[in-house]
Amino acid sequence: MKMVKSLLLGSAAGLVAVAGAQAADLPVKAKPVEYVKVCSLYGAGFYYMPGTDICIKVGGYVRAQAYWGSGNNGTASAVEASGGLNSRVLQGTNDFVYRVRGNVTIDTRQQTEYGTLRTYTLVGFQHDGGNNFGAGNTSDAVALYANRGFIQIAGFTAGKAQSFYDIFSNPAVSYISIPGSDTGDPGEMLFAYTAQFGNGFTGTVSLEDPRRTEVGNAAPNTAAGVGNGVVNQAFTNQWGGLSTTGTFPNQQYGEMNAPDIVGVLRVDQAWGSLQLMGAAHEVSANYYDSTNVASGHPSDKWGFAVGFGGLIKADALSPGDLFSFQLNYGEGTTRYMDFTPGGSGSPYYVSGNSIGTLLYTDGIYGPAGTGIELTTAWNINAAYDHVWNQKWKTSLYGFVVGVSYDSTAKNYIQNIQCTPPAGTAPVFKFANCDPDGNQWGIGSRTQFNINASTYLGVDVLYRRLNTGFAGAVTQTAAFGPYSNVNGGAITQVKDQDAVTATFRIHRDFLP
Repeated sequence: MKMVKSLLLGSAAGLVAVAGAQAADLPVKAKPVEYVKVCSLYGAGFYYMPGTDICIKVGGYVRAQAYWGSGNNGTASAVEASGGLNSRVLQGTNDFVYRVRGNVTIDTRQQTEYGTLRTYTLVGFQHDGGNNFGAGNTSDAVALYANRGFIQIAGFTAGKAQSFYDIFSNPAVSYISIPGSDTGDPGEMLFAYTAQFGNGFTGTVSLEDPRRTEVGNAAPNTAAGVGNGVVNQAFTNQWGGLSTTGTFPNQQYGEMNAPDIVGVLRVDQAWGSLQLMGAAHEVSANYYDSTNVASGHPSDKWGFAVGFGGLIKADALSPGDLFSFQLNYGEGTTRYMDFTPGGSGSPYYVSGNSIGTLLYTDGIYGPAGTGIELTTAWNINAAYDHVWNQKWKTSLYGFVVGVSYDSTAKNYIQNIQCTPPAGTAPVFKFANCDPDGNQWGIGSRTQFNINASTYLGVDVLYRRLNTGFAGAVTQTAAFGPYSNVNGGAITQVKDQDAVTATFRIHRDFLP
């Protein structure tokens, strides 16, 4: 009996010990999980960052696009005109090219005692196929970029955003890059303040990264091996800065001493928006003799641009329809008329042994002691976007942009490009030195919406270039790979036509 009792007591003790050990091994009760909460203050896609009162949305898009007849990469100013570029060596104007883009956006918002604090960032990559500028260069162009990164609070906007000067949006109506002031794709660095006047009226003052086009140096320079001529640079630079014999880069920049000063008055109402804008832009030049600092340089000048535009809803005709437009005029502000080419880019069309071009500059100066003669430029953009139904919409759009030079600037060009002084050897010697010209185009885009975030569409654009310098041209020196094709020379500058078409498929995820 004693043995049984002992066994029972021992077993009970063992059970207690085991139970105590198991209780000690049990995990501590977990803290409540803080699930992600939807933030409904700013629209779809926002949620609260855990542990904060900051709302965040991650979005972006992926796009694939194919171009025909657009030139090198679908957006460059080089265009194959209606005769075709009869070259198997110089492939700067391919018939067919691809473009692929992928972007990611991060949008954060937070309420403060000064109003909503917002930051916005966009980063992405772009791959252009067929980017074989020049002989022997067959590599595609792959680029990483960041075209948005700004902070907004209490009416201030600082960082990289769209210029406040713009109201017409080219990407809203077309898949093809066309001339205009629109900076919506690449963005513009700026520091701006917007005042709210009530009833939809606002006023903005913005200090923006200067929209600079090079200034043409038509001052004679007889240094050995140097041949001046502002137009040489417009042509030769189009093929990626190819080395050329007997020419000198004569379109140049001076110092950048001040931002562009942009002022805007705008009204936004139920019927749409209207905007009146202006910009002041400093034009500065390099030295008279670019190989000799002691030669001095012209004094800086201030140019200007003025514009008017609107977005007018046409729901009375069809729900969702929109008419948009923008008109611009300026002196010394060519990039406010055609932002896309940028820098030294002058639009040019090629066809066989002929070429057509507009000489884009902010100004021209001549021999030592002369000043900068500002270039006059103007442009118009207009579009009508018609919504057939939830699935289909079609836009009709057009543009025109022109440049002109005063008699003094034309005289400078004449003396250096058509009747060059002894000792100079311009690559191109023109029979006609009138640089005035314009280009215009009309196109239509039709889009099918697969769903609210995905679409595909087709865009076709006809362009007409009424060239400057129309007439015969004598090529006096080698011109990169072009010297080996079409008889080795460009023989004529003439008006050109071109047709561009593109197909796109695009998907947004929380734009």
